[in-house]
Amino acid sequence: VRPAEEVAVYAAAALMGASLSMVSTTVEAVVAPRFAECLARKDIQGLQLLLTRMTRYLSGIILILGFAMLALGDFILGIFGKGFVDGFPALVVLVINYLLFVLVGPVGTLMGISGNQRPYAIGMAIAGALNVVVTYALVSRYGAVGAAFGKTLVTVILGAGFGYLVWRRLGIMPTIIGPWLIRLRKAPAVENSGTPGG
Repeated sequence: VRPAEEVAVYAAAALMGASLSMVSTTVEAVVAPRFAECLARKDIQGLQLLLTRMTRYLSGIILILGFAMLALGDFILGIFGKGFVDGFPALVVLVINYLLFVLVGPVGTLMGISGNQRPYAIGMAIAGALNVVVTYALVSRYGAVGAAFGKTLVTVILGAGFGYLVWRRLGIMPTIIGPWLIRLRKAPAVENSGTPGG
C-alpha cells in the first residue's frame, strides 16, 4: 500500500511507543492478583478503590514518560537514520493512543480474571478485524500517521466496549474517572429519594 521506507519509519515510531505499553502491562501484571482477591471476596468497593488508584498513578507515569518521549523523539528516531525523524507525527498519535489505553483502565485483565473470557475473546477478534480494515483505509491515504490514527481509533472503541461490559457484569467503573461516574449515576437516585415537602 505504501513504500517500504514509510513502513520502516512507522515501525521505528511504533517500537518507541510500544515501550509505554510495556510499562502499563507490567503494572497490570503486578496488581492483577489483588484484583482477583477482591473479586473472590466480592469486595466490589475495594476493587473500585484499587482500580482508581492504579489507573491514576499509571496515567501519571505514562503521561510523564510520554512527554519525555516526545521531547526526545526527534533525537531517538534520528538514531535509526535521518529519514526516520519523519515518523515523529505518528509517534505523537501513538503516545496519545497509549495514554488513552491507560485512562480506560485494565479492562482486558478484569475481563480475563472474572470469568468473562468468551466475550473478551470475541471482542478482541472483532477489534482485530476492525483494525485491519481501518488501518488499511487510513494508511492508503495518510501513511504512517494514518496507521497510528487507526490504532488509536480501535483502542477507543475497544476500551469503551470492554469498559461497558466490565461495568454491566462486575458493577465497577475501571476508568480514571470511575468514582465520578459512580457519583453521577447515584445522584438522581438520591434526589428522587427525598421525602415529600422536604
